Amino acid sequence: MEELAINNKVIILHFGELWLRGRNRNKYIMSLIRNIKSALISESYSMLYYYDRIILKLLTDSNVDSIEKKVSTIFGLSAYETAVVTAPNIKSIRKTTEEFIKELKKKNAKIVKINSHRSYKEHEFNSIDVIKDLTELLNKNNFQVLTKGFDSEIYVSIAKEHAFVYLDKKKALGGLPVGTSGKCIILLSGGIDSPVAAWFAMKRGLQPIFVHVHAYTTNDEAYNIKIGELYKILSQYATKPKMYIFPSSIFQAYTAQYNLGRNNTVILKAFMLRLADKISKLEKTPIIYTGESLGQVSSQTPWNLLAESYGVKSEILRPLIGLDKDEIVKIARKINTFDISAKEYKDVCTLNYRNATTSVNLEEFKDQVKKIQLSKILLKTLKEGKLYN
Repeated sequence: MEELAINNKVIILHFGELWLRGRNRNKYIMSLIRNIKSALISESYSMLYYYDRIILKLLTDSNVDSIEKKVSTIFGLSAYETAVVTAPNIKSIRKTTEEFIKELKKKNAKIVKINSHRSYKEHEFNSIDVIKDLTELLNKNNFQVLTKGFDSEIYVSIAKEHAFVYLDKKKALGGLPVGTSGKCIILLSGGIDSPVAAWFAMKRGLQPIFVHVHAYTTNDEAYNIKIGELYKILSQYATKPKMYIFPSSIFQAYTAQYNLGRNNTVILKAFMLRLADKISKLEKTPIIYTGESLGQVSSQTPWNLLAESYGVKSEILRPLIGLDKDEIVKIARKINTFDISAKEYKDVCTLNYRNATTSVNLEEFKDQVKKIQLSKILLKTLKEGKLYN
């Protein structure tokens, strides 16, 4: 390839699951490339599509740390590494590896594992030849070479026109490029669970459209207190997200006239799901994602989940349904939403609703929904919403 020269520094991006897409593979890869370009719009680099990988050629003014950080938020990539380009022969690979020995010494490495992979099989040498030569080089520089008990690694990837040498292979997010599975509505609360559910939705290639219902005076107040921060973090994983924010005040005003008893929370959840259902029609998507975990709170029992879903025409997906709180918190910390989710916030699901039933009677629930004129509440609430993008 003319675009790559010896000693060029590059970031190599690997596709992972996209290889399983069969005849649709190119469609997924092109979507991934668009998402990469969108994520790196302010960065300095040039992109090359190189057989089974994408290569970002780094320029003199490239910010490697910034590019790597943004690459780490792109779904559809399985791994990435920052490497140095060399010629696909043992002599050149050895010479390039000599430069990495300096870095190994800075890291105080003692035992090194050599990983060599030759994707182009027509070269006159193989991976074992490379390992033997580099083992000799490393031994001369007082490193042990072992396949177990090592503290550092050297990787050599050998293609047709070039070889690539690097020290660290970093795991990426995997999944599918955002947008390749269409759009979905995500009910986003101020809590820990729903941002994690949103992350799972995007991992399966869904473009997020967030819907949030708040208990504050204005939509902007809710956005500025906390929800906007969660939205910005989650937006790092998507290219064109948007968010609808609605007040709960109309629902609260109407339902205050009736004695809903211990069904209050379940009816509130039904209201939010039907609101999301209305937005799903507007956005032309059949899917709603929520952050429920079975049995975690009273509204998340099988009976209550069934009642809450009554009358909703969209498909409701609950990716956290089998996870416990510790597992959800671990993921929230990983995606950097936990600290914001843990901030104080007037969440509509806990505000003024205590001692909720764990087993709502479906017929009683239907009667109450009809009595409070939930359809009328929805129409009025939709008029009070605001779109953020």
